[in-house]
Amino acid sequence: MDYAASTADIEAPALTPQAAHLTVESPLTGHTRRDRAREPRSLARLAVSVAALCGCCTAIFCILAPLAWIPFAFIVWAEHNREPCDQPLPAWLEAYLLYALLMPYCKASILRNFCGWHPEADTDPPPVRVKTFSHLIEVIPIFWMLFARMLISRSHTCRDTSQALYHFVDWYSWFMLIFIVLKLAAGGFGILLLQLWITRNGDFPEWMQDILQKANAASPDTINKIETVTFDASLFADPSDPTDERPSGECCICLMAYDEDLEIKKTACGHLVHRPCLEEWLRRARTCPTSRKDLEEASEDVAESQEQLIVQSSFQLDQA
Repeated sequence: MDYAASTADIEAPALTPQAAHLTVESPLTGHTRRDRAREPRSLARLAVSVAALCGCCTAIFCILAPLAWIPFAFIVWAEHNREPCDQPLPAWLEAYLLYALLMPYCKASILRNFCGWHPEADTDPPPVRVKTFSHLIEVIPIFWMLFARMLISRSHTCRDTSQALYHFVDWYSWFMLIFIVLKLAAGGFGILLLQLWITRNGDFPEWMQDILQKANAASPDTINKIETVTFDASLFADPSDPTDERPSGECCICLMAYDEDLEIKKTACGHLVHRPCLEEWLRRARTCPTSRKDLEEASEDVAESQEQLIVQSSFQLDQA
């Protein structure tokens, strides 16, 4: 028997999933998304981004705040280091000033001498012993401030004979102890938030990725300073011969075979890469994708040596 659709059947909506599962096309990307599912996640991303930005501002303050008091501490030491005191507060302040001023310049040599670490390049990752010793150096100010608190507690005459020095060491040691504890707490809280972000989203926030890429990227003209190699099949190793020491015939980034269509670049460390692949790589990192050698620095050295050769040859031609 034929069935004729009634007016109610025509006007009734078609069977669809629940409204919570409706998808809406994004006007910017064209991808579909679930609005209700995305709202809590967007709020979480915003909260983590704001917290990470506050952490970065706190880190900058942690670096600049102790350095701002060094000139004032030097003035106090210069004016009051000869005043009588039953505790070696002038020597304590002098030693701390030397540590704060010289450590940024001597830390690398200290790590080399005490840990026996001699990296071939600045990009070489430090071993565990170097990282451990570096962290121990960062903890020295805590023990030095605790030592100041011990000197203050044992002092009986400095409060009267050298008031300015006594009060400066007193409040400065408390300030630095509280400051270091807050810095460690803020750093730990920031790392925890970053871990939660990576766990939920699988990567850094976009603004942090932009900062990291800009900080590690090479200059735009680096790609032009790297040597260009003309394609020749005889330059590359035979895949069937494992003893062939010639370079591989595939790009280490895109894993595509070299041909005459794409330009080939040869880094200062002797590795071959497609120009488009290397150009995209240098927008995010300045090191070789294979050896991690600094390509920007190496290209500048090569350019300087070529300029010197040109100057020397022109000078010889002028003399001739």
